Amino acid sequence: MTKERKSEIKQLALALYSKHFQRGSPASKMTQIILKEKLWYSEIVGCKDFLGALVKVNNDPLHIMVNIALNDKKMVGRKNFTIAHELGHYALSHHLSGTSFFCKDGDVTEDGVGGNDQEIEANHFAACFLLPSDQLISQFNKWYKSKVYHGKLQDKANPSLHIKNARCTIWCQCAGVLKKHFAVSTATLKIRLVELDLINDFPLNQ
Repeated sequence: MTKERKSEIKQLALALYSKHFQRGSPASKMTQIILKEKLWYSEIVGCKDFLGALVKVNNDPLHIMVNIALNDKKMVGRKNFTIAHELGHYALSHHLSGTSFFCKDGDVTEDGVGGNDQEIEANHFAACFLLPSDQLISQFNKWYKSKVYHGKLQDKANPSLHIKNARCTIWCQCAGVLKKHFAVSTATLKIRLVELDLINDFPLNQ
């Protein structure tokens, strides 16, 4: 995916959210956005590899479906990413080709890779939609300043300069706060923080 296309997708993700809401974490607004866009949403029993789908049946509205197995409390981030991924297929007009999208585990990837070009685009949309740049930067700086205030970190003009070589304990604290606020997975959060140059790249298990 080109840099220009990534930027275009980011703007489309922001536009869809801003069309209906001005504040609040996007994950908490997704169901309302789906309804406002006149889409259908349901959770169904699916096979092990099935995560979500965007389908069109006859003259019915477009229908977003997700595997009910994602309702496990430990999979909140995965469920939200899957819903946002299917919303991405809709917002990016992938459905206009007449294709229904039945997305498997290998298509809905929070590291942004895997699947065909349309799946990769939907993955990027999902990450940008769930973690808008302005909101993420604001919440990251809020967390960072609280650590500076309590003497946990040295005050830096650019927080990423300190976080780049942060120990696991600092990263885990940061990830814990932001994951809870945005209801996303560690993988999605890390990728967006790296893209915004707030942290450097490091293994996900750190």
